Amino acid sequence: MDPTLKTALRIGHFGPPPLKVNPRVIAEAIRKEFGNLIKEAQGAYPSLITKDSRVILLLDDLHDYLDSFEKIAREVQLGVRGFGLAERPVPVVISFAMGTPVSDLMKTITESGKTGWRPMELRRFERGTVRKEDMLAYSNVLLNPHEELLLPGVSDQAWVMDYEVDSKCVAEAESCYRRFLFGAPYEFYTREFFLVTELARRSGSGFITVATDRDRLRKMNAESSTP
Repeated sequence: MDPTLKTALRIGHFGPPPLKVNPRVIAEAIRKEFGNLIKEAQGAYPSLITKDSRVILLLDDLHDYLDSFEKIAREVQLGVRGFGLAERPVPVVISFAMGTPVSDLMKTITESGKTGWRPMELRRFERGTVRKEDMLAYSNVLLNPHEELLLPGVSDQAWVMDYEVDSKCVAEAESCYRRFLFGAPYEFYTREFFLVTELARRSGSGFITVATDRDRLRKMNAESSTP
């Protein structure tokens, strides 16, 4: 391991300045940390986590730290393997606001001819009666609580949507979500989203219930079996 990386990991984020860690060292730290995460996951869920499983790095709101990212991306030649190597890929999902300087950078990367890049503009989720993308997205967010206490006792708690309850209760709950929310991704980060969840929970229909480990495993099994 690079000696600078050893120093950085030993001192941590609150070490005495100046501690200069170059982009290559940062990339190596990411590979090491994500490799450890995969090993931990394999130990906890041996039947679900295989040799082809990957831990994905989310770079959210890239426009907020573009300068730092550019240096790292150039140094590690960020491409099809993300921040990883052939034997240790670390896929990357990047989100950013359109119309910012990062748009030009990502356009250059995604149109460079490299394989593996799949640019996608995130739009409102479909709200149909059969294809319920919005409700699926809501259920995924609720199963993974936020760190931020947007609504204490609700936003920091894992919930599950139980579609096995009475169909009338399901329809009323979905109607409640769709009356106040419109399938826009940014809504997941608002207090309103969790207020609607609390309203649906207090209705007593049983559609919104506290998630258990069994619920989490069921979702992981469903995702692992999806082609």
